[in-house]
Amino acid sequence: MSGDRNVELHLALRQMVLDHGVDVLHDATTLRGALDDYFAEDDSFTAGDANLLVDGVRLGALATLVRLTEHGATPPAALRSASEGLIRERGGLDLDAAHWTCAVLGYAAGVVDDGLLRACPRPPTPTSSPPEPTAILPTVHLPPPPPPPPPPAPAPAGPPLLPTVQATRMSSPPPPAHPVAPLATSPGRWRAPLAVVALIALAIAAGVGVALLLTSGADDSNRAGDRRSSVASDEISPPSTEGANETSGAASSPSPSSRPHAAASGTPSGTAGADPGGVTGTWTGTITQVDERGTEVIELLLTLTDGRVGDRVGTTTYDLGDQVCVGRLTLLSSQVDGQQLREEILSGPCIANGQVRVHRSGTRLSFDYTGTKQSNGEAQLVSGLLDRAGA
Repeated sequence: MSGDRNVELHLALRQMVLDHGVDVLHDATTLRGALDDYFAEDDSFTAGDANLLVDGVRLGALATLVRLTEHGATPPAALRSASEGLIRERGGLDLDAAHWTCAVLGYAAGVVDDGLLRACPRPPTPTSSPPEPTAILPTVHLPPPPPPPPPPAPAPAGPPLLPTVQATRMSSPPPPAHPVAPLATSPGRWRAPLAVVALIALAIAAGVGVALLLTSGADDSNRAGDRRSSVASDEISPPSTEGANETSGAASSPSPSSRPHAAASGTPSGTAGADPGGVTGTWTGTITQVDERGTEVIELLLTLTDGRVGDRVGTTTYDLGDQVCVGRLTLLSSQVDGQQLREEILSGPCIANGQVRVHRSGTRLSFDYTGTKQSNGEAQLVSGLLDRAGA
């Protein structure tokens, strides 16, 4: 959005959803890319606005808002519950910023109307950043340079032991005008270099000989070990005759460890025990209860195991602060995307019976409860995202 700055942000965001589809609100990374493409960062839309909207999707605030409204919660109650959850997940966020974030996302998704949105003020943004302090570097006094090293001592006179590289790079003197007989070379001049070369050659030859000797010895030991293994196997292996097979029928039966694993498991394939939604295990976290009195945050401990339809497959423990409710769960149906369960409260002041729906939401577990109060017939909705215990 690079044109009219007077267009309000929530209207522009809703138009972006209409242009790109509602799926843009289901993934934080997709939303970030769409915001970068659709909005120009200026006074009407800042990087702080983009971060709040992306976090509202990434931390599940929009999903909670949509889920609560779909289960019958009033938009103000659902907005308040989603905002409180966003504050818990995103540390340091104030209530006004959370309300604005959830309201703008809810308006773009079509679950919050314009009147409720305008009751949530937009958080202020700083107009300019404070000037950066000028760094004052301390004065550094460098020590005086060290005195130059003394010139190297002249080498003692004498014949060099080995010819140097510099000697080979020196230009040869111009040839004489008349042939000159070669000078006789003293045999003692090259005696020391030849001795050094001879010692090096002897050392190399000795090393090669030792390596060959070790390699040959290792090959001999390997061949000897192979011969011993072959002889031992020939001595141990009995002759394969028909008489031996008939008289030793017990030896031909398979050992218990070689039997198929499915026979020992005792669980027929294709029956209970499958967990297509990946929901089994122990889960903990906070859930939000919505009813005619408002919202309330409750601690939940949920345990789920494998089972057939009709089996008792889990328990629920609700920490109400001064009281605790304990319930058991019976499997009603199991699909690839989750499970539908019936809850019966065994102890505590909670509603006696209700319906529970669980499914995976990334690495977390989405929990949704629906029940009806016997006292006044009002619906009670509970929802939240749980984390696997010990993760």
